[in-house]
Amino acid sequence: MGKLKIGIDLHNRASVFMPQQGLDYDLHRLIDLAVLCEELGFYSVSVGDSLTSKPRWRAIPTMAAIAAKTSRIKVASHILMP
Repeated sequence: MGKLKIGIDLHNRASVFMPQQGLDYDLHRLIDLAVLCEELGFYSVSVGDSLTSKPRWRAIPTMAAIAAKTSRIKVASHILMP
């Protein structure tokens, strides 16, 4: 039997609007969370993309920023919109 692979969804939309409400969660915290997920042994982290659920950090640059700070964890998007 194969090993269970668990991934975490990172809220790239929340990291945009929460700082506007005075809450301490921004793009840097989102990337720090991805690093923590890697350290804890999670298989993957993912971010979302949407034409209607805005604002949010764009998926590809966000994934690139996460990949620059991590080395083993898989980085994915739920969906990519043009």
